[in-house]
Amino acid sequence: MALLRSSRWHLVLLGAVLGAALVPLESAWAQAPGRDASGSALRMEPARPAQPHAVDVNTATEADLDALLGFGPAHTARLLAARQQQAFSDWADLMRRTPGVGVRTARRLSAAGLRVHGQPYGEPPPAPGQTAPQ
Repeated sequence: MALLRSSRWHLVLLGAVLGAALVPLESAWAQAPGRDASGSALRMEPARPAQPHAVDVNTATEADLDALLGFGPAHTARLLAARQQQAFSDWADLMRRTPGVGVRTARRLSAAGLRVHGQPYGEPPPAPGQTAPQ
């Protein structure tokens, strides 16, 4: 045991005796994950969320819609049934004709990549006579 606690060169010698190729600890440390060749710690960048893959509601397949975050088989079935009657003209049309898709769901689906004619969901314009929120 005393031999194993001594210097790194004893480990190299022990490795040579045993037929194993042990390397000095600095070399192994320098090649450790999260370190560059000199052994310095690498600066870690925070992970960026992946950009959602845009899926147009009028051309998407059932599998495309099911793959969207927050879109399950029930939403897919309702949306495909409404789309079969006629293509969606805009987000308001989609929300009006698809049960279970309101403002909150439209925002979430748009953030997940769902598009209507290539457009993400945007807040509807104010009704005539009302002012837009500041």
